[in-house]
Amino acid sequence: MVFSSVMSVVVFFILIASSISDIKHREVADLLSWGLVIAALILRVLFSFTLGVELIISGLIGLVICFIIALLLYYTGQWGGADSKLLIGMGAVIGVDFLFKSLSTELGIIGFDLLAFILLLLFSGAAYSLLWSIGLAIEHRGAFIHEFRQLFYESSGYFKAAIGVFVVSIFLGMRVHWIFSSLGLIVILSYLLFVGIVAVERSCFVQKRNILDLVEGDWLVEKVRGEKGATIYPKTIERSDLQKLLKWYGTGIVKNVVIKEGVPFVPAFLFGYILLLTQENWMPILQSFL
Repeated sequence: MVFSSVMSVVVFFILIASSISDIKHREVADLLSWGLVIAALILRVLFSFTLGVELIISGLIGLVICFIIALLLYYTGQWGGADSKLLIGMGAVIGVDFLFKSLSTELGIIGFDLLAFILLLLFSGAAYSLLWSIGLAIEHRGAFIHEFRQLFYESSGYFKAAIGVFVVSIFLGMRVHWIFSSLGLIVILSYLLFVGIVAVERSCFVQKRNILDLVEGDWLVEKVRGEKGATIYPKTIERSDLQKLLKWYGTGIVKNVVIKEGVPFVPAFLFGYILLLTQENWMPILQSFL
């Protein structure tokens, strides 16, 4: 359909530009993030003259749903502002067209596409973040190995417990069923993966940064005390926080802060959207393994 094609072109352009900006500068301009919301709604309004007012309602419902999810993720410190805005935009893009019979017929919607996108976003985000973390561990292997060894020794009790579970699972696998052996292996791998992720975070993500180099959306790890007892506690840095920090920098109260530089997550939106659009190609292959 023309509507789906035009929308896809717009979304790809914005997500690709946003991904490049996030990887290079760790921030996404409001022109792109809010632009996705506005562009999606404008396209729905324009095509509503041929597809009906349901097209607008569908986009608004999707926007509200994703707005609530984004709000929860932002204020719990899981996401930055750009990720939240893009999720709101994707809600307006995908909508809940399956609720309207006319749209289901016209657009060929066969399932819960918004729910599918959110699940695919989580999956692609987890896989992408893991690969990014592995790359950082290799790049900063000296610091990573040091942190990994320290964490391993600190949590040796958990490792011994994991080994105990593995030994028991091997015994059960030989006596009862092989599936028990695989569960024991999963326990050990999960432990090593957890230690590895924490080691990457400590060695690669947590860093001291000059206030002049901060951007809105950076994650503050340690509280910062300013003038007259004013304090900024660990949180996602907002525009008002940035203004305070720059003021304190100018008066010489504080020069550097400790932040956690997370994985540039915006590319996961692009990967998730690609998976959504190509689900008819890979879904049968996945189902054949289940």
